[in-house]
Amino acid sequence: MQGEYSTACNLAEIVSETRPVLVSDLYPGEIAQLQQKSTAAARHQWCVSRRALKQVMTKMSGIHNPDTSSLVFPNSIFSLSHSSKMSVACCALDAKGVGIDFEPWHSVSQNSWRWFLTANEVKQMQSLCIPKQWRQSIRLWSIKEALYKATPSRYQTAFIDYLLRPACNHTGVAIHKKWQTLQFQYRHYDLQDGALALAVCHCKQ
Repeated sequence: MQGEYSTACNLAEIVSETRPVLVSDLYPGEIAQLQQKSTAAARHQWCVSRRALKQVMTKMSGIHNPDTSSLVFPNSIFSLSHSSKMSVACCALDAKGVGIDFEPWHSVSQNSWRWFLTANEVKQMQSLCIPKQWRQSIRLWSIKEALYKATPSRYQTAFIDYLLRPACNHTGVAIHKKWQTLQFQYRHYDLQDGALALAVCHCKQ
C-alpha cells in the first residue's frame, strides 16, 4: 500500500513493505545496528522496516538507497510502524511531528477501552455490535497511536488525552487536552490485514 496524505501546510508520504532490504544495500552504520538485534525475527523485522524507510526517504529526497543510520526515533520527520507481516514508513515535511501506526485486526476486550477511549467514544462504541466494536476499537487505537507518535513532547500524555473530530473520507482533526496550541490532522485506512493511521502535528494559526 502506497499513498499520499496532504494538508494545506504539509505533505506526508507513506510506503509499506513486506520484503527485507538486501544486506548488500546496507551501509556500515546500518550493519552495526542490524547486528545489535539478538534474534532472527528481530533482524528480519528491522530489515523490512529499513527497506520501507529507505524507500520513503528516496521518494522525498530523490537519493537512491540513502543511509538511514543517523536517524534517531522518535523523529519529527519520519515515523515507522511494523507487524509480523508488514512494515510502514512515512515522511512529513513542514510539520512539527508525524506518526504512523498499523494494527492487525483482532478481537479487543472492552476492559481495554479505558486506556484509550474518551467517555463519549465509549458511548458510541456501546451502540455497535461486537464485531463492529472490535474493528472500530482497532481503528481508534491506530489513530491515537499515530497521534501519540506525532506529538513533539510525549511526556505525561496518554491516548485518552486526544479528542478526535472526524470529518469525511476517513480523515479528521484532533486536539490534545493539555496542549491546545497543537492541532493534529489524521487519516486512516482499512486494509485487508488491519488498520493503518497517519497523523501530522502543527501549531494553530
